[in-house]
Amino acid sequence: LLYSGRLVYWKGMQLGVAALGELLRSRPGTTLTIAATTGNDEGERKALRRLAEEHGVSDAIHYADGLSRDEALAIYADHDVLLFPSLQDSGGTAVLEAMAAGLAVVCFDLGGPALAVTDETGVRVPARNPRQAVRDLAAALDRLAADPDLRRCLGEAGRQRVVGALSWEQKGESIDELYRRAVKAGDASQATG
Repeated sequence: LLYSGRLVYWKGMQLGVAALGELLRSRPGTTLTIAATTGNDEGERKALRRLAEEHGVSDAIHYADGLSRDEALAIYADHDVLLFPSLQDSGGTAVLEAMAAGLAVVCFDLGGPALAVTDETGVRVPARNPRQAVRDLAAALDRLAADPDLRRCLGEAGRQRVVGALSWEQKGESIDELYRRAVKAGDASQATG
């Protein structure tokens, strides 16, 4: 498993660590790499380390710190699933990077990640309360661990989604079309006004 992003509370890694604790009961040997993208997170890092000790998962977590941009992108190739339990994220660039790298994604059904990830590219988990969220994250991860073919299918569909619907070229074309419609609507209203 991989988490890539900032270590701030609202990114939800406290729930991710708890889910790893549940997952390790059925999938011993699972590991989680936490690739933190900023260095100003010592308080959250300490809290996660304490939480990992409480859940007995310290040995299953590897911290990848100080990565260059190229190293951060290359790390996706060494993993099978992106765990992205953000509670509040407008975009979730790591989700798009993981999808582009062919990883299945497990995220909450919240914000930008929930719009990028579809049923064909990953698993979106509801986040109604912490206990349910942890349980459902662990269940989603267990399902993907049990089914390598599903992981590959989700990863390939994610790659295709990023290349097609979510590429900068496609976004540019969509914005261009919106502007064309707006201009056309404006012209029509002026003609009748």
